[in-house]
Amino acid sequence: MRNSRSTKSPTVRFFNWFSKLTPLTDQLGYEAVDNKVSVTDWHATILNLLGLDYQRLVFDQNGLKEKLTSVFEARLVKEIME
Repeated sequence: MRNSRSTKSPTVRFFNWFSKLTPLTDQLGYEAVDNKVSVTDWHATILNLLGLDYQRLVFDQNGLKEKLTSVFEARLVKEIME
């Protein structure tokens, strides 16, 4: 028999982990005031966690090679990798 206090369900563990990522917001909760992460950074981090090289991952779009993380320079968000 498992002790419910010592082990948490995967859902609870996920929300505890995700709450560490949620930045402080303005009074309306509309915009982050610290720990801002762009969509490009988020995509690069997720691709890296999946074991893919986000800088070399490209696709053809009208004859041009485009990166999945957009044309902007992406950074890995180290805070979620802890």
